[in-house]
Amino acid sequence: MDEALDIPRRRRANKAEVAEFFGVSLPTVDSWIRRGCPVVQTGRRGVSWVLDLRAVAEWAYGRHEDGDVPRQPHERLSYWKAKREEVAYEREVGTLVHVDDARREMAVQATAITNMLDQLPDALERKTGMMPEQLEVVEREIFSLREALYRQLAEVVDDGPTDAG
Repeated sequence: MDEALDIPRRRRANKAEVAEFFGVSLPTVDSWIRRGCPVVQTGRRGVSWVLDLRAVAEWAYGRHEDGDVPRQPHERLSYWKAKREEVAYEREVGTLVHVDDARREMAVQATAITNMLDQLPDALERKTGMMPEQLEVVEREIFSLREALYRQLAEVVDDGPTDAG
C-alpha cells in the first residue's frame, strides 16, 4: 500500500472505479490486467485492488512498447489516417522520396560514376603519356572497382516489387 499512497487520491481507483471511469465493464478491466495493464496493488482477500488512473489511461490509450500505434481500434484508424496524410504531405513538399525514385536516382549516379571511370584510361594516356602496359593495369583496376561498386549497390538495393504510390 506504500506505493498506492504516493499516488494522489484523485488518481487512485479500484477495479470497479476504473471500469466506471473508462466506461467499460469489470470483465474488461480484468482482461486489461491480464494483458499487462499497470497495477499499483494487487487485490486479495481483505486488500483492495489499487490502480493509477493516469497509468491505466496511458496503457489503454497510449502507445505500444514496440512502436507508436495506439491500442484502441478507433484510435488506430485515426492514427493510420493521420500517418497517410503525413506521408502525402512529406512527398508533396519533397522531404519524402518513394523508394522507386531513390532507386532510379541511384542508377543514374552509378551510371555517371562508371562512365567517368571508363574515361579515365584515355584521359591518363593523353595527359600523362602512360604506356599501354600501364593503362592495362589501370583498366583492370577500374574493372575491379566497378565490380565492387556493383556488389555494394546490389546489397543495398532490393530489386523486389514496390508500390508505385
